[in-house]
Amino acid sequence: MDNNVPREQATEYIVEEISKFFLIKEVVSLSSEYIKMKVIPRELGLTIDYLKYLYKKFININYHIFLKEQDHELILEIHKIRRIGVSNKIFLLMLIITLVSVYITSLIWISSWIYPGKNNFMNIEVISRSFILTMMILAPLAVHELGHFIASKRLGVPSTIPIFIPGVPGITLGTFGAVIFMRALPPTLEELAIISLSGPLAGTVASIIMMMIGLPMSKIVSPASISTQEVTTLNIAPLIFLLGEHMFFKNIEGVILLSPEAFAAYLMLLIHFMNLLPVGQLDGGQLLRGISSSRTHSVISLTTVIITLLLSVVFRQQILQMIALFVLIMYILTGGRTHLGASYDKYRNPLIMKILFLIWLLLLILLMPIPI
Repeated sequence: MDNNVPREQATEYIVEEISKFFLIKEVVSLSSEYIKMKVIPRELGLTIDYLKYLYKKFININYHIFLKEQDHELILEIHKIRRIGVSNKIFLLMLIITLVSVYITSLIWISSWIYPGKNNFMNIEVISRSFILTMMILAPLAVHELGHFIASKRLGVPSTIPIFIPGVPGITLGTFGAVIFMRALPPTLEELAIISLSGPLAGTVASIIMMMIGLPMSKIVSPASISTQEVTTLNIAPLIFLLGEHMFFKNIEGVILLSPEAFAAYLMLLIHFMNLLPVGQLDGGQLLRGISSSRTHSVISLTTVIITLLLSVVFRQQILQMIALFVLIMYILTGGRTHLGASYDKYRNPLIMKILFLIWLLLLILLMPIPI
């Protein structure tokens, strides 16, 4: 088996495998950590197939292959993969803390919903419904990251399992979501785009299901009663959320008081919209890198940051300000750097790229915040 290749024989094995598909013109560097060579494919039309085959072979022994074009020559670079991830103990600890944080948040929301103005956390209905809400909040986040994880596994790209990030109880959802880490770049931009879109697509579907459950649990109240309750008026909402409200509450007289489940779905849809924006290392940014050049990615990322900041200033909506702040922070954290792309960033399947772009555009439209 490939993954049983002894460490001291790894370099010899790599060179032997490469020579099956490429003529080696010159070996520039050769060590157990890094290999660089100039090559010529044995059959020009099969270069991508060769790369993908070698990618899977070398990933199995913890090496990452890159194919580059330089001065009209093909360069192969093979790097030793550094271990990325967390231990099982850290994973379980993060999961437990996140569960507790989200459950406390759910308790606060459910208690305020059932007993407005009071804190009755020991009521059996509050306790049980808070547990259900906790699962509803974590489900779209888990489904989102599992979308990335499953796509990565199917495409042969090594990645960690989803890791939950706890938040401050009572603030937003009590969690900052979850993440997975790819241990190596995908072989081509096609795989990068597919992996990037798979998470938001799965998470959005789960969030819509959550919305369909939560909206019917909401109440219709008179405007006069609103003044006696501690509520926040939502002046902006995702398009799909407005369509859901229209479906469940046609020709109503009064005000829709969102249930905690519906409000959580509202926030989850907004989170997915922000994540799909074409900025930096966000899923939308990675998808953009998959379907465009490095320069285009940089320009559109910066343009998106500027546009969101301008919209937040012009319209002065709290939600728009939150989106602008989030996008700015994500851009600053990456230093404005573009995404590295893939092992070989000159290949894309035009049809697949068009399909992925249309799905991305549809999701952005459905999740776009609309003033009410």
